[in-house]
Amino acid sequence: LERERRRYGRQHYIPHLAAARSYEQLWTVVEEGSYGRAKLRDDPSGRSYLLDLDVARDAVIASAENEAAGTTAILGQLWRYSLLRCMLASRAENLPDEFFSLMAQLGEEQYVINLAEMLTESLWKAERLALIAKELGRKPQRRADAQTVLARARQVARDSARCELRVDAFIKVAEAAIEIGELNLAAEVWDDACREIPEIPSASV
Repeated sequence: LERERRRYGRQHYIPHLAAARSYEQLWTVVEEGSYGRAKLRDDPSGRSYLLDLDVARDAVIASAENEAAGTTAILGQLWRYSLLRCMLASRAENLPDEFFSLMAQLGEEQYVINLAEMLTESLWKAERLALIAKELGRKPQRRADAQTVLARARQVARDSARCELRVDAFIKVAEAAIEIGELNLAAEVWDDACREIPEIPSASV
C-alpha cells in the first residue's frame, strides 16, 4: 500500500503543483533532480517524466502571464526543460526497429509502447507501434492487445502534418494488420491512405 501511494504521488505530483499554481515548488522539484531520477527508475522509458516536463514548460508560460518575470529568465527555464525533454525523446529516436520488435516478443510491450509514444515524428511513431502490434498479434491470446495498438498507430498516422507522410504511415499500419490477419482493418486503413493520395502535391508523387 505504501509503495502504491508513493507511485501515485510520483505520477501526479507535478500536475498537482501546476494546477495549484505552486510554481516555485514545481521549479525546485524539477531542477533538484531526485524526483526525475525516481520517475526514470519507475518508468525506464522516460515517457512519464517527459509528460511532467511538458507540464513544467506549460507552467513556465502560465506563470509568466501572471508575473513580471524577466524575459531572459523565462526563456532560460523553457530552454532547460525543452533541452531535457529532447534528450529523453532522442533516446527513443536512436533505437533500431529490431529493439521494439524484440522487446515486444519478450513481453515488454508497454515499455516499448511508451518509448514509441515519445517519438516526435508521427511516421516513426506509427511505424514503431505497428511493429509492436505485429509482434503481439503473433500470439492468439494477445490479439485484442494488438488491435488496440494498431488502432493507436492508425490515429497517429492521421495526426501527421504532411499528407505524404500520412500515406506512408497508413501503409505501414495496413501491412502490419495484414500480417496478423486483421484484413478488415487493413482494408479500412488502406482506404485511409487512398483518400490522402489526391492531396499529395504532384512534385512529391
